[in-house]
Amino acid sequence: MESGAIPNDRITASSYHYDAAHAPYRARLNGVAGVGSWSVRYNRIGEWLQVDLGEMKTVTGTIIQGRYHHTNQWVTSYKLQYSVDGLSWIMYASSDGSEEVFPGNTNRYTPVTNLLDSPTDARYVRFLPQSWYGHMSMRVEVLGCSINGRFLLKVVALALDSLLFFTFTWTWTRDKP
Repeated sequence: MESGAIPNDRITASSYHYDAAHAPYRARLNGVAGVGSWSVRYNRIGEWLQVDLGEMKTVTGTIIQGRYHHTNQWVTSYKLQYSVDGLSWIMYASSDGSEEVFPGNTNRYTPVTNLLDSPTDARYVRFLPQSWYGHMSMRVEVLGCSINGRFLLKVVALALDSLLFFTFTWTWTRDKP
């Protein structure tokens, strides 16, 4: 996001605060344009910031930051959702199966990095603020890598006449030079 590789129109949100200065594309990590963050219209659970990565990627973590512009506003905790199609969403869960709540900021300027225990393949990532200071405002980065070079082969055979079920899964990851 910070690099500008993701176009503005692929950064969307449930709402934003009144004008383009607070728009979703202002959510780029270390961004200072406009008011220096995405800011929601109303502070309430259920608001989200969505990033379309443009293609499937392996998401390995996130970085968040508060509002830049002279105002003490930041997200103190958040959840993540991910999707392959932008329609069906899965809440990121911790190893025990519960919805993961990530720690957020304690000030408006220091980036907070959260690495995922289980990297996830997705095209879309949503940040869902759960708590905030001042007003729900944030700048973000999605960490990850291309899926190129990774192959997953899954073969499933079913022979009804003998009631034989066979499943074979093979995963191969090629390290790039």
